[in-house]
Amino acid sequence: MNILILNWRDPKHPLAGGAEQMVYEHARYWKKQGEDVTWFASSFKKAKSEDNIDGIRIIRKGSHYTVFIWAFLFYLRGQFKEVTLVVDCFHFIPYFSRFYFKNTAKIAILQEVAGNLWYENLPILLAVIGKIAEPYILRSYRKIPFITGSDSAKKDLLQLGFNGRNVYVVNHGINRVKVKVIKKENNPVLIFLGRISKDKGIEDALMTLGLLTRDYADIKLWIVGKPESAEYQMKVKKLMKQFEVSKNCQWFGYVSEKEKFELLSRAWIMIHPSRKEGWGLNVIEANSVRTPVVGYAVSGLTDSIVDNKTGLLVDPDALSMADGVETLLKNKKLYKQFSDASEEWSKKFTWENSARKSYALISKIQR
Repeated sequence: MNILILNWRDPKHPLAGGAEQMVYEHARYWKKQGEDVTWFASSFKKAKSEDNIDGIRIIRKGSHYTVFIWAFLFYLRGQFKEVTLVVDCFHFIPYFSRFYFKNTAKIAILQEVAGNLWYENLPILLAVIGKIAEPYILRSYRKIPFITGSDSAKKDLLQLGFNGRNVYVVNHGINRVKVKVIKKENNPVLIFLGRISKDKGIEDALMTLGLLTRDYADIKLWIVGKPESAEYQMKVKKLMKQFEVSKNCQWFGYVSEKEKFELLSRAWIMIHPSRKEGWGLNVIEANSVRTPVVGYAVSGLTDSIVDNKTGLLVDPDALSMADGVETLLKNKKLYKQFSDASEEWSKKFTWENSARKSYALISKIQR
């Protein structure tokens, strides 16, 4: 097979997240099976226009907003004429490859139906247009097989009229990093792990911390991840002062995989106030080092968090999040049960199993 992945970010992009890691792990497996894999993505500051990651050819052109046009131009120039399978990745919108790759096998990867997330990420006018247009764009792909990371995402597609036999759930795996000794901090530590942005819930995380400091003066919040922008990072720092939690926060920013797992192993609880997820890769990462998760009862997290077993699902507001955290802080026996169950739950997920399923699917499509 000659596989072309159309994804707005590649694994080296500064804002690459769980979605990009998922696609990369599958692409790397496909490459190991002897397939040719090219990944077309947007460029970024100081990025090479062409790159190679584990044998995967990376082509970078344009910005988040123009990369789709560049892909079409490459097609018109005949630069994709050897492609036998197109993997069109949805991030709010796809590459619209189905309209020009007429005689080429195609598959779509969707982490989540954006829905109200349009309002969290764009100016109101663009958000309204996006929210209205999204169902129509998705339905135009109904005849193309879809891979989703969770039953929640599949359910959203079924509600839009998709045939369930054409939507395949392939849960994410995790890259396990061994931690020498899993030892929790002496005083309660919460951890926020992910892109530091409004839709991922960092503002709710700070409000949650503010509520908890009333009874737990020594509680800490570790903030781990890439800020959406320098401007938004400044806003978060201002909110720390506004909520009077600056002394209770420790900002780590982006860290290595090794340090990430060390921090996860030392934290008591991960809080996950995201408004919507495709799955919740960081949930399973936390679980693998015996850290339970308190998250909002939203699409994706209702799949990765086993309520009242590996963590708690709460209503999407800071007060409910604080109540959920306090439930675990007050009950050591319950916390131990959740920690044990979390570790066992995480063992179910490996990238090898995940990628094997996707490879079987794309091989079937090519036949």
